[in-house]
Parts: sequence; C-alpha cells; structure tokens
Amino acid sequence: MGDAQVEYVRTADGVHIAYQVQGDGPVDILEIGGFGTLFPQDAAAEQPRWHRFEDRLRRFARLTKFDLRGIGYSDPYRAPPTVDDYVSDAAAVLDAAGIGRAVLFATSFGGFAAIEFAARFPERVVSLVLANTAARFSPDDGYVIVDEAVARRSDERRAAVEPGSGSKSEESDIDLMAPSLATDADARRWWSRTAQRGAGPAVAADVWDMALAADVRSDLPAVVAPTLVLVTTGNRFVDPAFGHWLAERLENVEVCEVDAPDHVVWAVPDDAVVNEIERYLTGSLVSGSRHRSMSAVLFTDIVESTTHNAERGDRAWIEQLTRHDDLAAREINLRGGRIVKRLGDGLLAVFPLASDALDAATAVTSGAQAMGIGVRAGVHVAEVEEVGDDVLGIGVTVAARVLAEASGGQVLTTRATADVLAGSMRTFKSLGRRELKGVSGDWELLVSTP
Repeated sequence: MGDAQVEYVRTADGVHIAYQVQGDGPVDILEIGGFGTLFPQDAAAEQPRWHRFEDRLRRFARLTKFDLRGIGYSDPYRAPPTVDDYVSDAAAVLDAAGIGRAVLFATSFGGFAAIEFAARFPERVVSLVLANTAARFSPDDGYVIVDEAVARRSDERRAAVEPGSGSKSEESDIDLMAPSLATDADARRWWSRTAQRGAGPAVAADVWDMALAADVRSDLPAVVAPTLVLVTTGNRFVDPAFGHWLAERLENVEVCEVDAPDHVVWAVPDDAVVNEIERYLTGSLVSGSRHRSMSAVLFTDIVESTTHNAERGDRAWIEQLTRHDDLAAREINLRGGRIVKRLGDGLLAVFPLASDALDAATAVTSGAQAMGIGVRAGVHVAEVEEVGDDVLGIGVTVAARVLAEASGGQVLTTRATADVLAGSMRTFKSLGRRELKGVSGDWELLVSTP
C-alpha cells in the first residue's frame, strides 16, 4: 500500500482491516471506499495520476486509507458487506490510528458510510467531502433522480459482473468511470489488471447489491458537519443530479461542480478536484503551486524496438511490451519511484533517492535482457519542478540526454549522481566527458554497476 507501513485493526466481528497513514499535514483525512473503485489501495503507486492526487492531499493533510473488507490486504468477509460494516470499519481504523476527529472523504458507494458515520458520530467528524455520491441510488416512491433508462443500465452493469450470467456491459469500466484516462493504452491495461486483483466477481456483485439497496436519506437531518458536495458535470456513472439532491437536504453545505467526465475523482486532470478540496478544507491553495524538489530522474528506452517488432510480428511484440511495462512498473514502484509518463517504448520516472533510481534501472535492464529485449537507462540527480502530473527543468533534459548516450543493457549516469552516492558500495566506471545536445558545457558520464 505504498511507502507507509501497513497496519491492521481487528473489527468486532473478527475481520482484519488493513490501513495506512500517510503524510503529516495538519488536517486528518479518512478516505472511505477506495475513491469509488474496488481497487486495492496499494495500486495508487502504480497509476501516475492517482499517485499525484494522493501526493497533493498529503501536502496539506495526513491521509488515512483502508482496504474494504474482501479487498486488497484486508481479510475476506464472512457475510456480504453492509453500510453498517463500513461505518464500523472506519471507526475502528480511526481508533487504531489514534485519530479522534477527521475529515471524511468518500466517493460513490463510500458516501453512504460517510453520511451514516457523520450522523452517528458527529463529534468525530470535522467535515465531509462527498464526491459523486448520493443518499440512495435506486428509484423509490417519490424519489426518482434519473430516468428508467439510466436505472436499467445500472442493473445491466450489476448483472455483468457475474460470470456466466449472459449479460455483458456495452462499455469497459474505464470508459465510463475514467474517460480522461481511457485513450491511454497503458492506463487501460493497468485498469483491467487492477480491477481483477482488487475484487473477484462475488465481491463485486456483493458491493453492487449493497450500493443499490443502500438508503441513508433518514440520516441527513442528523448530519451537522460542514459538507462539500462535489460533482463532475460529465459523469455518466453517477449522475450529478444525485449530488444536487443530496446537497439540497444538508444544512451546512457547499456545492462544487467540476467540469470533467470522470467519476473517479483522481482521474480528473490538472488537479481540478484536489484544488477544490484544499481550498475548502484549508481556505487557501498553497500545495497546488509549482513544487520544486531534488529528485533522481530516470529515463528508459527499448533499443531497436522497430526491428524487434518486424521480427516477432505485432501481436507477439505487443505481448512482449506488456511484459516489459509490467516489469518496469513493478521495479519502479517497489523502490518508491513514480512513473511520470510513457514515452514510446520507454518511460520517465522520478525517485526521492538516487540509489533507488539506479537499483530500479538495473533491475529493469536485467529483467528485460532475460526477456530477450535490450533496454538502456539514464539517471541524473537534480532539482525538478512538478507541474500537474509532469516534471520539468534542465535536470530532466540532462537525464534524457544521458539516456541518448547509453547503449543496450547499460545504465548510464552523471558525476553529480555518483557524488551523491560517495561512500556507498556502488561502483562506477567513467566513460569520460561528453557534450550533451542542448545542454551547455561537457558532462562526465559513468556506467553504474551494482
């Protein structure tokens, strides 16, 4: 579940809930419901936009999150989960983490638990952030938020999670829940893998059943905490009308509309959602300004990929690329790095520590070699500027130019990086000084060996 240690709390009914506390900001935030997905929380480190979203939260808050029962590191449940179960689990996590009062941040079905928690334990809730959620999803007498066609599509998607049901959704989840990511082939592959390891068909079906049966309308009069109701205007998974109906029945409420098609709020580009959350909770926007940090920048690239493609054919080469991408993501995430973006047949990643960047580069090049692929890598330590999901600055340019000087299987770095690691067990072989295209001066380049 990321760099922070995974802790466990045992609930009253004997289920062990895995949770994690990240950051040290002055605001305590408890996230309930996996941001509206059934993904395990450790998957955040694998998805650059999700990672960026949480990193922004951690700059002004201490973020506590937990895997729902039946998902990720938490125990399987002994009976299908209920809203009461999620409320009890949230309370247990706060107790175990020593947190008396917190902001409850919930998306989609997580909103039911956040609302009920706020009604039952008002003394423990600083405020609520309810994103793309509702007091009830299913139509009821006097409660028809969406037309029958929309409700029918929800029923069809519920049926589609059951293997062998004969029902099939017209769209994949990412197209409906995170269309801003849907055109990215890497993101689509990640979404499919993560969904499968997050919740099996039985768990997914049980959560759907819980969400379609839940009704917390009677709890709304007891909610006294200040509440931000946030809706994405182009959301086709949870219609914004649900959020507006909810907001009209809360006393101390602010409604925020974000112009985006995504249901999953961390998928919304340009920090649009987290900016609104920071403004609401802190009264200002500080962490959203451009952020500079000292980082180890890593570029990788597959050597002679066009030749490999021609020799193996499109299908076999795509399968090989997928294996390479999985290897790179695993080794980078394992060492605390963040993949910033894919670049053709390579990638750009950043790390807090130079040693981790070099270790990841070595693991990727070695692992790729075992697959019959030549991968080269370039690493440089420098101050970089974080802008949205991206990183900028001369240090990034230098790292890219170092990569261009490397050959297949080689991890090349700069004297600046080697100097940072002076006294370590790592050894370097100097290749002499070279001019780097577009960068002034000449640079001593070194081959890194473990």
